[in-house]
Amino acid sequence: MKRFYPTASGTVVCETDLDITDVGGIMHAFLNNLRIGYANVHICNKHIKIHKLEVYEKYRGKDFGNILMKFILEWCNKHGAFSANVHACSGITESMMKKGKGLTQEKSIHFYVKFGFIKTVDNWLIIRLKCCGDGIFPNVFYKGG
Repeated sequence: MKRFYPTASGTVVCETDLDITDVGGIMHAFLNNLRIGYANVHICNKHIKIHKLEVYEKYRGKDFGNILMKFILEWCNKHGAFSANVHACSGITESMMKKGKGLTQEKSIHFYVKFGFIKTVDNWLIIRLKCCGDGIFPNVFYKGG
């Protein structure tokens, strides 16, 4: 799957060759043929776990993270994924904190919430993408049991 997103900096191309039956892999984002970020995902029974979503430092603050997240959710919808989850961690080193770079825990959580993810416990977030049966509807967290 490949999508093109026009921006003020040029066209961002997001692509992946993943299929819903794969166990996981990488979703890439490119600007002018240079990789500007990626997402590492795991797939299991039509549920997606975003292990890492990163936009390289030089390209941050230009909406590219939003574009990559939009691409991930479009891929999920196209392939019939039921849900996506992520553990929002800041990934900030002490050196980055001193320079004021990277996302804090709070900003990381806010990033996912604006896409419809719901914070559950211990900074885990989940989004329901399709009705999963048994009365479970999009954006409603269900623990099961």
